[in-house]
Amino acid sequence: MRHFKLPLLLLLALAFCSCASLSSKRSKPKHYGLQLGLQIPTGDMADVYTSGTGLTFHGFSETSKQLMTGGSLSMSRLCADEEHFLSELNGSVLMISLRYGFHYRFAREGITPIAGLDVGYYVGVQQSDLDDIFVDEEGSDNFNGLTLAPSVGVAMPLSNSTQLLFVLRNDFGIAFDELSAGYFGLNLGVVQAF
Repeated sequence: MRHFKLPLLLLLALAFCSCASLSSKRSKPKHYGLQLGLQIPTGDMADVYTSGTGLTFHGFSETSKQLMTGGSLSMSRLCADEEHFLSELNGSVLMISLRYGFHYRFAREGITPIAGLDVGYYVGVQQSDLDDIFVDEEGSDNFNGLTLAPSVGVAMPLSNSTQLLFVLRNDFGIAFDELSAGYFGLNLGVVQAF
């Protein structure tokens, strides 16, 4: 499985770019944004890691008045729990996920509740000052899998084309390896419509 990780990631990135290209040919508004927030590990990751921070770039195109489709690229860093590692090791994991999904706005104007569901692919890159502490029996310190990320939130207008977002998202990882990866995100972001 280890040799297929990079080609699979490249294939998903190509599909992501193709979808973005197709949606850009439509005349409907596009929404691009950035989110930053607190990420709290869940599942197997909660045994080893504490909270961290995450950054998400996303682009969506309106398919109807209230439904949007598009993709996102997320990067989150979670720090190792001091109980499992000596403090001088500075262990952490960098989670990178590429997702495509659907988001529904319950209203068009004013403060708007939103709900969404994204699916995609993630890679976890484990890092420490002592390189071999995370290495498994196959000699790899990375893990990967599919991700399912339901979200709920609120969009508040700042201007005619800019919105402030409060989003709660659960990135649930379906691991190809033995470690199930996941985290719950409390995110704040800005979206600009074009």
